[in-house]
Amino acid sequence: MQKFIKVITKINNMTNDKSEDISNDEKIFAFISILLGVIGFIIALLARKESKYVMHYAMQSITLSALLILISFASIPINTMPVIGYYISAILLIGYLLIWIIALVNSLSGKMKATPIISKFAEKIKI
Repeated sequence: MQKFIKVITKINNMTNDKSEDISNDEKIFAFISILLGVIGFIIALLARKESKYVMHYAMQSITLSALLILISFASIPINTMPVIGYYISAILLIGYLLIWIIALVNSLSGKMKATPIISKFAEKIKI
């Protein structure tokens, strides 16, 4: 039984994101940056540029905004296809909504978590 507990502890230590204590203010600014998109990014940039936690989610926010613009432009020609085009656009927007909700939940977690699909692009942004 002790061996099992050691293995679980090792796995838990490998998967846990070791981060410093994040204040509620930082969580709120991270949440606002995700919630408000580009405007939230600007607010986070002006108010908490020194916070790695807030800027992590601010970069994801700007990436989410770019993704929404991309989906919007892609939907224009897709919607010209009768019936199926509307379904494809709806699936794209539902996928975006799910990613956005995941980012919102992650921003309140207190850990710098990667949001599916967008985090690898957000990490490339340097400010």
